[in-house]
Amino acid sequence: EDNPGLINPESGFIATANYAPIYEGSHPMPGYYQASERYERIVELLTKKDDWSLSSMRTMQNDQFVQTASWMIPILLKNLKGSTPLEKDALSQLKNWKGKSGKDDIGSALYHLLSVSTLKNIVFDELGKERYKSFSRTADIWHFYKSILKKNDSSWWDDVKTTEKETASSIIQKSFEDSVKILGSK
Repeated sequence: EDNPGLINPESGFIATANYAPIYEGSHPMPGYYQASERYERIVELLTKKDDWSLSSMRTMQNDQFVQTASWMIPILLKNLKGSTPLEKDALSQLKNWKGKSGKDDIGSALYHLLSVSTLKNIVFDELGKERYKSFSRTADIWHFYKSILKKNDSSWWDDVKTTEKETASSIIQKSFEDSVKILGSK
């Protein structure tokens, strides 16, 4: 009776994507779960239409929309400024990016590289090379990133290996500059 499950839900579908299941039973559901964004996107797409074909299901399965971009991009942008022409162009690309991660989307490449760079610049000084490498291979690093972006006052933003006190703005800006250099060299 306490096993999780759905039978003929009102929505007309059951969606899953390796995230922590929505479960209101009396027993905990431990596990190592991925972020919920993919599940949220699948539900969003499934609720938009009722008539699915093989082709439209394939399109949904290959969907490349980044669910978190809608709230992360404004946070990142408020902490960024472009000093060089390349940085100004990169800022424009990021501002105009609509959240789709196609192979030719410069905004997508910048967003993802900026996320990885920001994460590394937040935790590398505390974790060191090996523990960072291990942490970066887990879904927990993405959960941490989503949380820390909303906490400007977290002590994680400070690089403990420097004498000055870094802030969310300075770490995000440094990460942006690093990302633009990397992309600009390609």
